[in-house]
Amino acid sequence: MNKILVLVILLSLVAIVIGYSTIFNEENSALCIDGGFSISTIAGLILLLKNGTFIKNKLFKISISIFIIEILFKIMHFPFAGPMIILSFLSISILYTIHFFKKQNKVMVDYLKLIILYIAVFEWVFSLLHWPYAWEIQYMSGFIFLIFIMYYIISEKRNGRLILN
Repeated sequence: MNKILVLVILLSLVAIVIGYSTIFNEENSALCIDGGFSISTIAGLILLLKNGTFIKNKLFKISISIFIIEILFKIMHFPFAGPMIILSFLSISILYTIHFFKKQNKVMVDYLKLIILYIAVFEWVFSLLHWPYAWEIQYMSGFIFLIFIMYYIISEKRNGRLILN
C-alpha cells in the first residue's frame, strides 16, 4: 500500500510539472496543477496517517465522520454548513495537538505532521468556504506540503520505518 501511495505522489508531481510547462493551454494547465496538488495532498495525508498512531484514536475517527457529514451538508448547500466545517477542523486540530503533546518521543517527522495538519486545515477552510485568496493559499500550501512529504518519505525510508511492499 505504501508503495502505491508513494507512486501516486510522484505521478502527481509529474502532473504539476506538466501543468506549469507551456505544453497545454491555460485551462488544461490549471487542471493538471489543481489535480496534482489535490491527489498528492490526499495521498500524502493517507501515508502520514497510515504510518502513525493517531488514526487509532476513537475521537479522531468520530471527528472525521462528522467532517464527512459536514462536507455533504456543504455540497447540498444546507444552512450552517460553513460554521460546522470550521468546528470540525478545529476539533481535528485540537485533538491532534493534544495527541502531539502527549507523545513522549518526538522526532522531526512528528513536528512536520503537526505543521502539515495546520497547513491543510488552513487551506481547506479557505477553499471550502470560498474565501478570497483560496487558490493562492492552495498553491503555497501545496508546495510546502510536497516538500514535507518528500522529506518524510526519504527520512522514513532511510530509517527503515517506511516499508515499500
